Amino acid sequence: MLQKLRHLYLGGPTSIPRTDKKALPNLQVLTGIDINEDTKYLFAEARFPNLRKLGLYYRFYWQELEILSSLHNLRQLQTLKIFRLCQLTSPYSIHLTLTKVTLVEADLIPTVFTILGSLPNLRILKLQGVYRNCAWSTLHCSESSFRQLEVFVMAHLRVINWELEKGAMPSLRRLVIDCCPLLEFPEELWCLTALRDVQVLQPSLELANTLQRLQMKNGCKLQVYPPLESGPGLN
Repeated sequence: MLQKLRHLYLGGPTSIPRTDKKALPNLQVLTGIDINEDTKYLFAEARFPNLRKLGLYYRFYWQELEILSSLHNLRQLQTLKIFRLCQLTSPYSIHLTLTKVTLVEADLIPTVFTILGSLPNLRILKLQGVYRNCAWSTLHCSESSFRQLEVFVMAHLRVINWELEKGAMPSLRRLVIDCCPLLEFPEELWCLTALRDVQVLQPSLELANTLQRLQMKNGCKLQVYPPLESGPGLN
């Protein structure tokens, strides 16, 4: 019966015991998995060769991250969600086929964001919350990073400054900023011709004042909550 299993949703974090049984070739969705040595073994042995969507939990932020290297056997993996990720040691720690990445309660040091920006097929990126109470003042997008990214959601992160170099995020269509102390948007953001929808929830006072004076162009729609006073670029 398990050989036909296609979707397995666990409450998480749930540990899967190490076993010498055969692979599950039809399994496409696996979520709520606790990261430990048994999990690492199962991925390294390619027990889930056709997995497309995976959800992982780091129960403790100091856990070793070698398990991410074992995901290279997942040749079909497209969607990855990780709770409490602290760092990525190299670009090879994360699969290049990914089109959607969600990091929850992540401690996003600059190295992590740089590696995410190098993923060639990434189209949706969601960053939610911070596990440890530490400041990360600047979000830096290097030149030509995030080439295919279409949707970027950032919520409850301690980001104050955002730097967007030329050629970064050229395909971005939708941007959501939720409860981040961002002081202002980079001017380069409004030069992105693909951008159509910008949503800002609970902006800082400085950002709200800037958005109130902003004149939207190229058919891009700006939505702010709480609503701003009437301004020339607001709908």
